[in-house]
Amino acid sequence: MEVPKPNGREVDLLHHRSSNAQPSRPRVTEPTRLESTILDLYVRGLKRRKIARLLLDHLAPATNGYSLNHRLQLASRRLRNLERRKWFRDLLWERAMVAADMRTPNIMAGVVRKAEEGRVDAAKLALSITGRYTEQGDVQATQVNIVFGADIPRPNRHGIDSQKAAENVEEADWEAVD
Repeated sequence: MEVPKPNGREVDLLHHRSSNAQPSRPRVTEPTRLESTILDLYVRGLKRRKIARLLLDHLAPATNGYSLNHRLQLASRRLRNLERRKWFRDLLWERAMVAADMRTPNIMAGVVRKAEEGRVDAAKLALSITGRYTEQGDVQATQVNIVFGADIPRPNRHGIDSQKAAENVEEADWEAVD
């Protein structure tokens, strides 16, 4: 016995009801105004539940006659479904990086303010960013090579001059032997 295949409308309903339903190809269009607003709220650091409350009338309109609690659950579920989509997370990452980059001057001003207040770690960070300070661990030691057996006269008890005189005597002895 063969299982009947669902018709087009049934496929749409199954696809709509599935919580794991994701498009098979990446999204190439711009996000809607609602999606863009949701992205901005996530970038600000708001939690899913707070965003669901703020955008309740847009995510779960009151026209269906559902209770407030059920509408909040529906709005949270729709946000969770958005979070599962790769294109949404990619856009969220891009917007978060832009927001962080735009706050860099404020971050540096805060570091400088703390350095002026006497925080040594903030002063080190501010000076190292500007290139005016390096940690002692960052300085590389100079390599020194000690070579034994070179033609450098070695001092003895009586000094270098007496050693040269002794070497001249030894050389004279060797020449006499030859």
